[in-house]
Amino acid sequence: MTNICTARMVKIHIRAAAVLLAAAMLLSAAVSCRSGGGRHAQEGGAAESMYVFEDQADYESLDAFIQRFVKWYFVRSGEPWQYDSSTAADGKSNILACIATPASCVAWELYSDVPQEDCFVEKPNDPEKWAAETNAYYMYDKATVDFIAREIFNVSEEDIQTLAEQGEKNRVLYQRGDKYYTLHEGSCDSAVTARIQSVRQDGDRFTVRFNAAGARESVDHEGFSVLSCKCSAEMELKILEGKSYWSLYRFDSENL
Repeated sequence: MTNICTARMVKIHIRAAAVLLAAAMLLSAAVSCRSGGGRHAQEGGAAESMYVFEDQADYESLDAFIQRFVKWYFVRSGEPWQYDSSTAADGKSNILACIATPASCVAWELYSDVPQEDCFVEKPNDPEKWAAETNAYYMYDKATVDFIAREIFNVSEEDIQTLAEQGEKNRVLYQRGDKYYTLHEGSCDSAVTARIQSVRQDGDRFTVRFNAAGARESVDHEGFSVLSCKCSAEMELKILEGKSYWSLYRFDSENL
């Protein structure tokens, strides 16, 4: 399976070179602003205040969260690139499937002591035999995935169950016992990055505005498209079990 993924990566690099160059040019043209006292981000000719974090590590972890999320958060083909925790189970996306995968939209190591690579099983013996042809699958601790969905993406327990059912129906993941099972067919192909423009605090919530640009493979794995859009995210910095975690409530985007 490693050789297959490596071969695909070589093909991808050749196929996507021009697209990635265009994406890099788009991203370098975007206005960038880091956190700091008195700094502002210019967006559409207007200045927006950048919230000043007392701990620079909070800004760095926010940036890391957003980078990972925009790189690997996918929606169903034809749907707007959005996320809303209050309607997480509406069928437009499946946040469980975006969590329980080696191409995860979160940094798995922040939430689990089990390394991501240890979730890989090179056998065709998963309970539903989805891996009979691929001879490999991934197995994730259900409690950890549910924790991430519930606390980091603010999904209700009812919607978590619905997402698990939808995931099995759509053959993207399924739950048996205390595990989620999923296949991964070597999609190593997102090169989307973000640049934060502004951070504004309103009570416990933060509104983060950023530009996202890059190249990502099409759903059918037959080509690449250039992504260039401005985005906003409604987030909260939560303290859970004595640790700080960024949590996402809403995400919206519109093309530049």
